[in-house]
Amino acid sequence: ENLVSYIFGTVEFASAEEGDCSLISVPPYHIAGISQVLSATYAGRRIAFLENFDARAWLDLAAAEHVTNAFVVPTMLVRIIDELATGSWDLSALKGISFGGGKMPVAVIENSNSRKPGRETQTVVSASAWPSSFSWYSTSLWSTEMLGPICSLAIFYQW
Repeated sequence: ENLVSYIFGTVEFASAEEGDCSLISVPPYHIAGISQVLSATYAGRRIAFLENFDARAWLDLAAAEHVTNAFVVPTMLVRIIDELATGSWDLSALKGISFGGGKMPVAVIENSNSRKPGRETQTVVSASAWPSSFSWYSTSLWSTEMLGPICSLAIFYQW
């Protein structure tokens, strides 16, 4: 019931543009994976699955499938950013990456921002399996504040 309410409340039905594609690289039995499957389906986005996460494979698939949206956990984003330094991928279709499930070090955000200057973030607060902290990453400043035991933050990073 809550998951359905989340999808109905945050995703506009059939709102995807032609060609939109979500890359799902987290297990579909995890809340992040099933949320991605449901939101992509409800919006009408094509789905590309990466069975086992590997940063190079993620970048290869994102480029090959012209991925527009993806969700990763902080560790995955670190590995993707590190892998970007080793090659060249056409990620021009990528509109944004959502990330959550744990604290995101500000240095990682700054590093990812320096690779794509001029991009901004949109914040999305969501409950998580780790409700012990709440981290807020500003949309205009790369800063973080610990605000107490509420929930984890997921961010939509406009790539």
